[in-house]
Amino acid sequence: MKIKSKYQQQGAETLEFALVAIFYFTLLFAVFEFSRALYTWNVLTEATRRGARMAAVCPYGSNIPKQVTIFDSYNGALTTSPIIKDLDIADITIRYIDDAGVDVDVAAGGLESNITFVEVTLTHQHQMLFTGLFSLFVPGWTGTLNSPTFKTTLPAESLGADPTFAPPALDKTCNF
Repeated sequence: MKIKSKYQQQGAETLEFALVAIFYFTLLFAVFEFSRALYTWNVLTEATRRGARMAAVCPYGSNIPKQVTIFDSYNGALTTSPIIKDLDIADITIRYIDDAGVDVDVAAGGLESNITFVEVTLTHQHQMLFTGLFSLFVPGWTGTLNSPTFKTTLPAESLGADPTFAPPALDKTCNF
């Protein structure tokens, strides 16, 4: 006759927890990463909107719209965003467009009066935090997501000019 000892099953709960915990924590961290990706998507959408709004009212070629796009102050102290990691001024493009959708280049002889729209475009690569965990399930994955190009187009407004001035005209500024 065999008598079962209560010690034969010792450690079974630990093993079961280890097997279940891998999937539980992977799912938990996947929820965190998905939430971060949605947050980043929303911030980048807002960033292009802010930049286009400033480009519509700031003088042609001003660097202030790019500073505002990366959530910096007007003085241009930063070149990278304090909110989104690796978002740089180099990721931002500002286009000044006429009625036909053609770029207006004032530096090459175009007229500022032909500018009808401003367009701010932003590209960004989202780097995930828990790359090592997810690479267990997707071998060779670097954890980088290429986000779509974010773009906002708005009608050009004053472009820094004050339409209510009395001669002599003041210099175009973006100090509002």
